[in-house]
Amino acid sequence: MASPRLADALRRVLGPAGPELGCDECFDRLDAYVEAGLAGGGALADAAVPGMRAHLAGCPACREEHDSLRALVAGEPAGPPAPRARGGHRRTGRGSRSVRRR
Repeated sequence: MASPRLADALRRVLGPAGPELGCDECFDRLDAYVEAGLAGGGALADAAVPGMRAHLAGCPACREEHDSLRALVAGEPAGPPAPRARGGHRRTGRGSRSVRRR
């Protein structure tokens, strides 16, 4: 039998044993996962969208979307918004420029 450290290292290298989701599929199925989780807990959510829990554990952007959607649907106050870059979009830091007509 393999040692726990070896087993853990193999799990990290081989990835999840179940189905894997990409960000696009995660986003498409996030509402079903959140609704199932609120209705019946984690087991029901995992059955509704296999692979979602593993994706959320490894993808900060999708996890943020999940947390925001869950708070909205559950009626919980959302956490503080991410800080915005000066004069721009909070993720890209790009500001919008107005075009002046002459």
